[in-house]
Amino acid sequence: MTTDKYDLHLAEYSVQGWDAIMETDMEILDDVIASRILATVGETVAAYEAVYIKSDGKVWLATADGTDMPAIGLMIESGVADDVKRVQRSGVITNVAWSWSTIGGYVYLDPTTAGDLTETAPGANAQVIGTVLSATSIFFNAINVVNRPYELGGTFNGVPSNSLDLTRLPFVRGATFPADLSESTMYAEISATASAVITLYKNGASFGTATFLPDTTVNAAAAVDKTGGYTGIPITAHGFSTGQKIILSGTTNYDGTYVVESASSTNEVVILATYVAETFAGTEDVIMSWAFFVCASDADFVAGDILTITCPGTADATLGDFGWIIVGSRSGL
Repeated sequence: MTTDKYDLHLAEYSVQGWDAIMETDMEILDDVIASRILATVGETVAAYEAVYIKSDGKVWLATADGTDMPAIGLMIESGVADDVKRVQRSGVITNVAWSWSTIGGYVYLDPTTAGDLTETAPGANAQVIGTVLSATSIFFNAINVVNRPYELGGTFNGVPSNSLDLTRLPFVRGATFPADLSESTMYAEISATASAVITLYKNGASFGTATFLPDTTVNAAAAVDKTGGYTGIPITAHGFSTGQKIILSGTTNYDGTYVVESASSTNEVVILATYVAETFAGTEDVIMSWAFFVCASDADFVAGDILTITCPGTADATLGDFGWIIVGSRSGL
């Protein structure tokens, strides 16, 4: 007879051949207990360093940088590239070189030194590695980093004055806003008379912008069939950027909100719309109520940082009645 969970042998003392039975059961236990695994090493590693699995299937030193992670375990032994070594996946680990300070507190993957651990939670890409049991031991139970949406929204009624701060937001926890600021937009009920730049600041340093353009009109010319479900709208020197959102109004067949496609040219805006023959009168509007935020690189905020949304130094005469949403992520527990 065998046990229900692992098929270990149940035998009376009178059964002969216990050495073979024990060998079989030890092999079963080695297969089913997942606290340690054998892994091929991709680079030089030392015992107690955190590792992650790279796309080549090997384990490499892990860092809480959003790329070389999540850590899947701690090395039990040192090794060099292509060695097959043991990795601790869960359970108690003791290292006399450790000196943890807060029993019961979390240990995190370090954001700067590959393979290291820290008791300080990173502002972004935080991954819990385990819980402190003593100054020299932890219970390893890695929790994969979780990126949760982090959205900041707000409104402002009226036409702002020069350099007005629309909002000042203090942070009480870490968050990251990506370089492309995907999905982060502003809306203005009253359009601008000229180009107007709204600026995002982190602790007084600019890190992103959103540009409103004035409403314009469609040329007195025909729509162009761009094939494949796309249509060209004739607008001389429109100045719109790929990915910018526009609203067409006053047309017979194309009223609605569209994104400027990459096939657009200086004097033609290509939109995703099934072509329908139409010659415009030159009175149809392009309403520029939307502006997309952009920035050059990721912006990481930690507790105590201040995010400010600021209007142009010289306010536009009409641009106003704002609403906005800024989309980022918050990592960790």
